[in-house]
Amino acid sequence: MRAFSLSLIAVSWTSLEVAAQDRADLQRLVDMPDTFIGKRIVVPSVNCVDDPKGGYVCARSVGGQKLRLQAGALGTKTGAKIAERLLGDCKGTANLKRAACRVDAEIEPSRGTRDITETPSGSMPITVIDAPSIEMYEAVSKKRIKRQKAATVSPKSPKP
Repeated sequence: MRAFSLSLIAVSWTSLEVAAQDRADLQRLVDMPDTFIGKRIVVPSVNCVDDPKGGYVCARSVGGQKLRLQAGALGTKTGAKIAERLLGDCKGTANLKRAACRVDAEIEPSRGTRDITETPSGSMPITVIDAPSIEMYEAVSKKRIKRQKAATVSPKSPKP
């Protein structure tokens, strides 16, 4: 039982580290994508799907603009649970709005472009970020990060 508990703590701590590391300033990312080229960043709470045309696509809104991530390969750190969702509920761009497809995405942008896209409510600016690969982790909220940090700073002592 003790080994299992330690494994869960290690998994939780790994998720916490990924969620807390280099979380991109999303407004800056959509406004100045070139400043992120070649830097490893985490884009929190983005919806991602397996694109039938090849690769992976993620999208979210940022301050009245669209942000789109495109990657050719899924990284090796992506867990089996997320990989299974990409083959099921999160396969195809029609599923981009599904809550089940929300993850924290880690990428190293190789290119960033700004354009205008048409939506049902009119034209909207869009920033497209290309990366060779993408890592996906369970989405972690800022509140959850603070709770996990507090729990790891003052762990309860084991009962005798």
